Amino acid sequence: MINNREIFKYRIKLIKKAGALPTHELRVKLQEILLDSKLPFEWTKSGPHLVLGPIEKQVNIQNDCQYVDIYFKRDISPRLIEQELKSSLDSLGYEISQVEQVPHNLCSVESLAKYVCYGASPVILKGDLSQELLVQINDKVVNLRPFIKTIKAFKDKEIEIIVELSALRSFGIEQMLLKLPCLEVQSTSLLLERKALLWEDSQGSLRQI
Repeated sequence: MINNREIFKYRIKLIKKAGALPTHELRVKLQEILLDSKLPFEWTKSGPHLVLGPIEKQVNIQNDCQYVDIYFKRDISPRLIEQELKSSLDSLGYEISQVEQVPHNLCSVESLAKYVCYGASPVILKGDLSQELLVQINDKVVNLRPFIKTIKAFKDKEIEIIVELSALRSFGIEQMLLKLPCLEVQSTSLLLERKALLWEDSQGSLRQI
């Protein structure tokens, strides 16, 4: 049985750049990178112990907040972790934004995150959100309204939308935007960016991870 007091957990925030390896393929590559490194990572039956998530399923989206938790056998400096991983991650199209040690028992970003904030352009917000947003998704009618926290319009045909992560398990953000009647979306030139992951505190307020 592993003694948790002897394991050290580090949370790494990554930025996915254009043309990068899809996030759903990143876990295997990260394990390979750790195996080639000199870092004292913790082992599991499947290889170096890491938890990745939540991944961005759509490959054409810039992702400014991809997280991975990596477990180590001893306390080491975040700077050393960054130095060991930086060049390999750069080659995959990922930039290290932050490395920090977190409590071992702190829940993963995958389980903590409830909402995700996207930026999208060129998109025009034509009106307010109605109480019901019934749209046809594949073979069923879905009310998207409960999954949307806010939509804000900015200049230059840009919007920011905060949606519940659970909704994106059924359909992608691009599919959602194209279906919303309050939006005018230029799909042929649509640019999407995952800007932030958010959790909900006991008062119902959203806080950025």
